[in-house]
Amino acid sequence: MMRFVVRLLARDRFRRALWSRLDARYVGKAGHRQDIKDTLWEIQMLRREVVALRDELDRLRRTTDPTGASRGWGRGA
Repeated sequence: MMRFVVRLLARDRFRRALWSRLDARYVGKAGHRQDIKDTLWEIQMLRREVVALRDELDRLRRTTDPTGASRGWGRGA
């Protein structure tokens, strides 16, 4: 009888250890949805930053001399 109890306890411990390990790695649908929303938000922010950087680059290119001379930065300085 004692062997049966020990085997049952060992199985129970193993089962709990297995489930706790699986639960730690499991991500539910709500978690996936939030991850997708966060990723899309980051993509939109990066897109805005790229647009702002392109605008700044265009503005800097327009501020150079019409003769093509540099103003002390970049190539040809």
